[in-house]
Amino acid sequence: MFTSKFRLQLFGPPALVAEGRGPLKLGTRKALALLAYLAFEQRPVPRSELAALLWPETPEEQSRASLRQELSRLGGVLGPGVLNSGVQNVALHDDLEVDLWRYRAALHMGDLTAAVQLYQGPFLQGLFLREAAPFETWQETTRAELQQSYLEALSQLASREEARGNLLQALAYRRQAIAADPLAEGQYLAAMELSERTGDRAGAIRLYQALERVLQEELGVNPDPATQAYARRLTHEHPAYLELPSPPTPLIGRETETLEVLTLLERPDCRLLSLVGPGGIGKSRLALEVAHRSHTQGTAVRWVALRGPHLWPALAEALEVSSRGDIREALLQRLQEPFLLVLDEAEVLLEAAELEHLLRQTPLKLLVTTRERLRLRSEWVYEVHGLPPPEPGDPPQQSPAAQLFWRSAQRVRPNFRPSPADWQAIGAICRLLSGLPLGLELAAAWTRMMSCEEILTQLRQGLDLLEGRLTDLPERQQSLRVVLESSLKRLSPRERATLARLAVFHGEFDLETVSKVAQATPHDLAALLDRALLQKVGDKYRLQEVLRQHLAPEVPPATHEAHARYYAGRLKAREQDLRGSDQPGALREFSGAYANLKASWNWALEHEHPELAREMIDALFLLYELRGWFAEGIAVFETAISSPDPLLRSLALVRSGRLLYRLGRPGEARRYLEQALEQGAGHIDEYERAFALNNLGLTRMGMGDFAEARQLFQESLALRRQQRRPWGTANSLYNLGILAWMSGEHETAKAHFQEALGLYRFLGDLRGMSLALTGLGQAWTSLGQYPVAREMLRQSLSYGEQLGDHFAMAGALLGLGTVAGIERNNEECLNRLQASLEAALEAADKASIGRALLGLGRLALREGSSERAIKLARQALERFQEIRYRWGEALAYTHLGRTYLAIGEAPDARAYYRLALEEALGMGAIPLALRALAGMSPLLESGLASSVRALVISHPATDAWVREEIKKQATDPPPSTIGGLEELIQAALKTL
Repeated sequence: MFTSKFRLQLFGPPALVAEGRGPLKLGTRKALALLAYLAFEQRPVPRSELAALLWPETPEEQSRASLRQELSRLGGVLGPGVLNSGVQNVALHDDLEVDLWRYRAALHMGDLTAAVQLYQGPFLQGLFLREAAPFETWQETTRAELQQSYLEALSQLASREEARGNLLQALAYRRQAIAADPLAEGQYLAAMELSERTGDRAGAIRLYQALERVLQEELGVNPDPATQAYARRLTHEHPAYLELPSPPTPLIGRETETLEVLTLLERPDCRLLSLVGPGGIGKSRLALEVAHRSHTQGTAVRWVALRGPHLWPALAEALEVSSRGDIREALLQRLQEPFLLVLDEAEVLLEAAELEHLLRQTPLKLLVTTRERLRLRSEWVYEVHGLPPPEPGDPPQQSPAAQLFWRSAQRVRPNFRPSPADWQAIGAICRLLSGLPLGLELAAAWTRMMSCEEILTQLRQGLDLLEGRLTDLPERQQSLRVVLESSLKRLSPRERATLARLAVFHGEFDLETVSKVAQATPHDLAALLDRALLQKVGDKYRLQEVLRQHLAPEVPPATHEAHARYYAGRLKAREQDLRGSDQPGALREFSGAYANLKASWNWALEHEHPELAREMIDALFLLYELRGWFAEGIAVFETAISSPDPLLRSLALVRSGRLLYRLGRPGEARRYLEQALEQGAGHIDEYERAFALNNLGLTRMGMGDFAEARQLFQESLALRRQQRRPWGTANSLYNLGILAWMSGEHETAKAHFQEALGLYRFLGDLRGMSLALTGLGQAWTSLGQYPVAREMLRQSLSYGEQLGDHFAMAGALLGLGTVAGIERNNEECLNRLQASLEAALEAADKASIGRALLGLGRLALREGSSERAIKLARQALERFQEIRYRWGEALAYTHLGRTYLAIGEAPDARAYYRLALEEALGMGAIPLALRALAGMSPLLESGLASSVRALVISHPATDAWVREEIKKQATDPPPSTIGGLEELIQAALKTL
């Protein structure tokens, strides 16, 4: 029998499994989606069809590039024997085992048993693609078609077994069909009839109850009259339903919790199970669902809502036991039949130990809802949390919390269909309210009057919005504040004070932090955990965000100050780690603690503690720089620019200037940096002056003023060498290396990069090492040493990937793509450049985006797609012009000149080459001037062209690959007199 090296599973959660290795990680969901579509179609699929299916909102050239990257990744995993990726079409070969193919074959051969065994769940279960609506539409249609064929196969098998007299096997097939389609009423009816014929009338009744519940919850309808009549006949001799409250709304997102609670109740040693959680979390609704499910499974159930502090009178009233005489003894005699007793709101009981007595004297099982642990020996605890809110960046529609908000909003706006912006606001509301069901329902009630964004804005200002909007709720639940306070009032003064101090923390905190900031002991935390007011997450703790917001006004000023000083100290202590010794670890720590860092910064400014802000500012800046959070960093530092403290003002101006430069706003960056030097005179030290000068040099270099940039970098370097600051020295050296490379001084650039790399290695600064290695890779590329350059760039990419630094990765990938292009390895070149573009887009670095686009344009020209080459070059030029990056503009003009020349449009080619030469000459960017001269030589008269070619070949600033290209064109003997660069440029400009 044929055995494939790979197995593709499309029924149930999709996966690609390698023989002997298990499931493979493909990197993206779109890779699985791509495989699924190719497997379903079983034909050569045009690339245009795949690109439009998976990247519908992306421009065609970018979507095709993304497709090429995915195909390259898949090809690297599967090999040519499986994936046939042609120029026009893509297909899967038969050298792959696919459950869908086997399923189709089994149906075709009539082997229904094999077919239903292969169907392990809905087609592509759990696979969701954002911004790929065509794929999702196809997926839904395909899933429905395959499910229908599966249900038909099950029905045929059930009918076959029934005809043979195998009723239990037929019933099993009917139950499989119900599990696949819980709304298939015909399957329920057939299963009910089979259950009755096997003598299991109770099972038939449970099936009807399950059908009744699911139709009501999902569709708001009752079963068909014929099905109801059949159920009435079944229940004629069956005991009447036990009284349970009728759920007012469908249960959303609690399936896992329901099954876990039911599983616990099935354990013989679990006789008292407490559902513990704060008010409004949904404990009662979960208990009610468990009670209904238990009853449908044949368990007798009784519900008792506890309204007073004494157990026995509440039980007597609910069970209609006379209150005369000894109530306890009368109840104990009555409760000798085994059943599940649900006690709602058991925290009101004064003597919870009475439940132990009840368990000893009766065969009952108890399920209780309570806001705090009962602290009984027999108690099992199940903590109930809020509905999971969507993670930032995930589709909010898939979140149970967001679904509850939407369903609740539809009760006041039946036609409410959230827009994409609404869904984003709903996701933020869910996170803000910690998925608290009551809070979500109260907030959703406002959609009749407000947009979701307006509701979010109001909630960020406080919880006043969630007051008294649902009058059908008990008074104690009509306000979220009332609900929260009803839990808090049960605390001792010490516990309340501890909880208020803990509200200073945003997100998670550990024991060490909480003891230093909030003076809380492990015993304090344990008590709050027992009352479900604190959550344990791994080895850390956290408050629900909604509870933290409610308690925020109670945080003592001293705790705020302790919090700010603690995080300022942590930042200062690990500042050097961000520069090297433990860069990845420090980045992880501070990224996770960022909300607390920002709160500490804001407190320091609001309460006029500039010394704390100064202590934090360097490490915060490094966090923004390394993570690429440029806009966030500018917004944070802007708050300090108006500080009365002149030193803090200057520090904030410098760092804002640096981040503005990184954000592609060099003009604003220059103004900030010059203002910092002016205002900081007499306040900032030489270290800070060197930092400002270095960044001012970057703005001048970006705007094409190479001479001033060199002077600023050299002045900064001299100061840093005097101060013996290795990190700053390396930074200035790196910038001088970039400037030297752009000026054509390749050996000087190499020396600067090498010295910077040594310092970064001494510090252990992975980011610095990555950038210095990329610079070395560029220098070696210009010198024609491509194997050396490739190794440098690969090391650079490795360091960038370790940090998740998209800026560093974009540069290394661009360099690797450039080397691959020079060596005519077009496929690698394309993959590297596309990856560079994606990394640059993630980093939001317009210069890197533009350079990647130019590389892709050059490759497109080589492949004969001149129209696409022009389009990509113009897109790159737009990016460069937005940030006034003159070096990039000159490079783009050269690419456009080259492309127009290739298609025979000489006037356009002349115009762009003129622009390129003027820009390059004005900056002193000698390699760009030589590149433009080389490219335009066919437009010049023969004598001048010969001199230009001779100059390009002999000039030391010429890039090696340009020199090799021009050598191939230089068929005529070199002229006796060549002339200087500027002289030839002026001569060339006169002819254009």
